[in-house]
Amino acid sequence: MVDISRLGQKDATAPDYDLFLKVFGGEVLTTFQESNLLMDKQMVRTIQSGKSAQFPVLGTATAKYAVPGESLVEDAGYLNQIQHNEKIIHVDQFLTSNVMIADADELMNHYDIRSSYATMIGRALAKQMDTNIIGAIYGAASTATGDVGKPGGTVLAGGSADSATAIIGKAFEAAQTLDENDCPAEDRFLLMKPAAYYALTQDTTVLDKDFSDGSGDFAEGRVYKIAGMTILKTNNMPTSAAVTTVDGIRNDMFGADTDYLDTDWTSVHQLAFHKSAVGTVKLADLSVESEYQLERLATLMVAKYMCGHGILRPESAVAITT
Repeated sequence: MVDISRLGQKDATAPDYDLFLKVFGGEVLTTFQESNLLMDKQMVRTIQSGKSAQFPVLGTATAKYAVPGESLVEDAGYLNQIQHNEKIIHVDQFLTSNVMIADADELMNHYDIRSSYATMIGRALAKQMDTNIIGAIYGAASTATGDVGKPGGTVLAGGSADSATAIIGKAFEAAQTLDENDCPAEDRFLLMKPAAYYALTQDTTVLDKDFSDGSGDFAEGRVYKIAGMTILKTNNMPTSAAVTTVDGIRNDMFGADTDYLDTDWTSVHQLAFHKSAVGTVKLADLSVESEYQLERLATLMVAKYMCGHGILRPESAVAITT
């Protein structure tokens, strides 16, 4: 028996794959962070245990001119009675993306397959995360009534998937709706599919094709903002009815046994929203675990997280449909 330098060994001791697995895990985390679009564009809470988290919802205050001689405490109309409510968001079951690599295949393969697999499972988790959040945003826009005296969400018909003129018109209409619902001007986003996004890049009313300016870059095919809303291009918005049930397992998706992904997405073209529209509860953040299975002469690699998504403020979301 000769002493072979094993590249995957840590301190020249078994197991032979420790160092390889840590690299794999790091690549999964990096790919997830690069691919995930919407995690930082909503309200997020991390819990250490339990099945749900509470998000407080507050109403608004009013102002009244003081009358000389009247008490600001005892006379009616001076003290605000601010309404309070709460939103409960439940976590879902573990979402996983897994791969098993056989020793024999990896030894005979002429290129590093683990890096490619890391990218694939990282993107799979990021895509499903974004899709779930998009479903919650549409659910907020579809909610008829709000809480604490606030209006519900808004659905604007007459939108388009590829007409720049229609997209721009509805974007300003959506921004007006958010203004009228007293949504903050900052942290507003307009989510759209690639067809709509690239229709905008060709419209000179959005940006000048001869140079780059604050609204976009014609040469790079980028549009930054319309009506004060940051443009987000995504291919993770469903194109048809998308049921999130996986093998019959579903744990109160969106907190109330209502699955807003299970709808006809062919008529939904853009989603305008403020960061306060939806929220995510994290019970277990993204992690990567691995196990060498001697009886299979293979390594099982599992990437997983446990999160839940739900509606917080419906008045902060606008869906643009046909």
